[in-house]
Amino acid sequence: TWVLYCLLSPVYVFQSGLPQPADYVMVIALVALVMYAISSKEFTINSYYRSILISAFGFVIYVVLLTLFWSFKLSDPAILRFPVYYGYDVFVLTTGLVLGAIYREQFLKLTVLAISITIIIQIMYMLIVEDYIFSMRGSSFVIRGIGFFNNPNQFGYFALLGMMITVSSIWVGAIGRPLGMMAVSVCVFAIVMSMSYAAYLALLIFIFLLLVYRFSIVIISGIIIVILTAYLARDSNVVEAVVSQIQYELAEVNNFFRVRGYFRMFEYPKYLLLGAGEGAIYRFGAEREFHSTIGTLLFCYGIPGTILFFTMIWRIIRINMLPGLVFIVPLMMYGIAHQGLRFTFFWVTLSCISLAIYLDACRQERKIIQDTEN
Repeated sequence: TWVLYCLLSPVYVFQSGLPQPADYVMVIALVALVMYAISSKEFTINSYYRSILISAFGFVIYVVLLTLFWSFKLSDPAILRFPVYYGYDVFVLTTGLVLGAIYREQFLKLTVLAISITIIIQIMYMLIVEDYIFSMRGSSFVIRGIGFFNNPNQFGYFALLGMMITVSSIWVGAIGRPLGMMAVSVCVFAIVMSMSYAAYLALLIFIFLLLVYRFSIVIISGIIIVILTAYLARDSNVVEAVVSQIQYELAEVNNFFRVRGYFRMFEYPKYLLLGAGEGAIYRFGAEREFHSTIGTLLFCYGIPGTILFFTMIWRIIRINMLPGLVFIVPLMMYGIAHQGLRFTFFWVTLSCISLAIYLDACRQERKIIQDTEN
């Protein structure tokens, strides 16, 4: 069921914010997990995973309480949907952690395989079907890759998250290097096709951190650079589009922060303490929600919500801080430009990174014991 969920995650049949086919599959997995936990006398979860889930559910509880308060105060029941998103996401995180605790390396391997297959299918669709359609129309414009998502940024973000899962799996030996390199190549190619500059930035930061932390993974960075160069060089229109987008964003720095809602923090600082909650943007005379993960945490959920969320992140990486930061920092950098917090696959990625960090910590502990015995 988990593999099927990963395969279907990019398939968006309905508009963003509504349940997609993969979500119905995950509901089945959640029900099966609950039944297994109830029926199995041997079911348990270690203190590391338990500490992560305590913080995650603490964050959701705060989101629920804050949203209930604002819904009552504003007489606006529409905003009650936001706690549902986060509650579902944390249950997905729970499912990933439990399955990872049971199947360990096999869980990571199957997840990487499912991600690779679904991205390959989307790339083939874009290169064959979409290219054919636009060639028939005589279009000379550069089309950003969307895959089966609703917009290119979702596609780029999914590929970025898939790459994080793949590299973490290579790191702990859950998958071999040949398969790992193929999977990384597929993810990077998808990121490039999305032309999401936020995903580009996160990718470059990830490459830098890989080079700093583990020189042995430099081959992964080399593959990434080769793919980027080859794809951008294949068509001058692609290069011009990328350069033009970057120049535009640099020239519109103030507009970048205003459009994404950052100015709200200075215009309505009173909400920074406890949070304004999500939704009801008419309070701020805005046309769109806070378009940033970091901004959403700070402005919408205030100091308590931000502390609870980053406590969860700290509990994920605390047993192996440096490699944990290698994966977390690029995701947070992506979150400067986009609201990736409600993107369910972000929570899938957190479960996989947590498992990889735990497996590496266990490996290091065994090595210490063997060295002591020798």
